[in-house]
Amino acid sequence: MEIAQIILEVILVFIGLYLALFKSYFQEKGKNIATKEDIQEITELVETVKNQIHFSTQSKLSLKTEERNALVNHYEKYNYWLNTILDTYLGGINKENIGKLKDFEQRLNDAKFNFELADGRKEIFVDNKEIDELLKELKIKTLELQHIVEKKFGELEYWFFEVESMRKSTPLVNEQAAKYKELLEKKSNILKEMNAEKLERFIEIAPKDKKFQILVFNHLQKIIKEE
Repeated sequence: MEIAQIILEVILVFIGLYLALFKSYFQEKGKNIATKEDIQEITELVETVKNQIHFSTQSKLSLKTEERNALVNHYEKYNYWLNTILDTYLGGINKENIGKLKDFEQRLNDAKFNFELADGRKEIFVDNKEIDELLKELKIKTLELQHIVEKKFGELEYWFFEVESMRKSTPLVNEQAAKYKELLEKKSNILKEMNAEKLERFIEIAPKDKKFQILVFNHLQKIIKEE
């Protein structure tokens, strides 16, 4: 808005010079003010410039709005993706609801896909090298975290296959009980390993995510000042 005001003031100065240079012309016509035709020409000139300034200002504001929305949406989509991974809980999965594993996997992929869309839009509208560099690290760490969880999905699916195979191949109840005890311990280890690895990765991601939040906030403040 300050730039637009400066441009308008410069134009008014030129108009003043225009009147000064042609003062002799007006005096020759025996007038101390511009004729109706001259005033109309000057008025049209001012209106044209005002419209150009308005169009330029509106275009700038529109781009700033897109930049702000792209950045906010990107931040939200990243944290939704991260929290979807962290909130994945496999302890309640059993033979009756094993289909939930596919549901969890689909949720992770959907969250990742939506983030990638937001990331592409951010690349178009937001120019911030510090954010870009930090995001490279965050995306790698978050992809590694998702890979850990998806690997445990596969291990748990195979665990159910082992349980079913044991029941078919071990007819004696006592032998089944002993084998099932071993398999339960294996399942417990799968879940413990997943939680431990998730925590380890989150400890690495958390400070970077906090820095990301600060960088986004600072960039938004910059956009507000420029509007």
